[in-house]
Amino acid sequence: MGLFDTLVMEPPLICPRCGTVHQSIQTKNLESSMSTYRPGMLIPMCPVHTGLLNEWTYCCPKSADDDDRTLKVWIIIWHGVYAGHALDLDTASRKLDGLDRLDILAWLDRMQKTALEWRNRYNALYSDIRDWLELRDMKPQTAGSGEGRDRFRELLASRIPEEIRKDPDPLRRLLERNAPDQIVDHGFFGW
Repeated sequence: MGLFDTLVMEPPLICPRCGTVHQSIQTKNLESSMSTYRPGMLIPMCPVHTGLLNEWTYCCPKSADDDDRTLKVWIIIWHGVYAGHALDLDTASRKLDGLDRLDILAWLDRMQKTALEWRNRYNALYSDIRDWLELRDMKPQTAGSGEGRDRFRELLASRIPEEIRKDPDPLRRLLERNAPDQIVDHGFFGW
C-alpha cells in the first residue's frame, strides 16, 4: 500500500470533463513521506531532477458511456523543485521549458516571507500568553510595593486589552487575536 505525498495545486486544477476543482492531489511518485508540497518547494529525494511526472486522480462520476474516472495530470519538476502542473504533455513541456532562475528567486522570496510571517505570528502569540500569565500570577499590590512594579503592571496591562483579561476564557481570546486571518500588530516591540 505505502505512504503518499500531497501536491497542492496552485492554481487549482479544474477537470475539463466535469468541472470539479481539485485543490490538491496525492502521489506515490515522490519520497512517500506524507509531506505536502506547494509550487516552489524543494522535494528532497525526488526521483526526477528536471522533468515531468505523470500522475492521476479520481475525478468524474462513473457513467454508462465513459468508464474512465481518472484525471491525468503532469507534474513539473525543475532542479528538484515542484514547479507546477498541467493537464497535457505539451502544456507541461512548454511550462518546463519556460522556467528560469528568476522563478527560483520568486519562490525563495515567497517561502521566506511565509516563514517570517509564521515566526512573527508565533512570537506575537507567545508574547501575549507570557504577558497574560505574568498579569494573572502577579501578586496584588501592597503599600510601598515600589513604583517600578506599578509601571511593569501598567505596561503588561496595556499589551493585553481589558476585555481579554476579564474574559472567562482569555486563552481562546488570545488565540482569536492571533489567528492566521488576523493582522498581527502588537506595536513596535511586538516582534
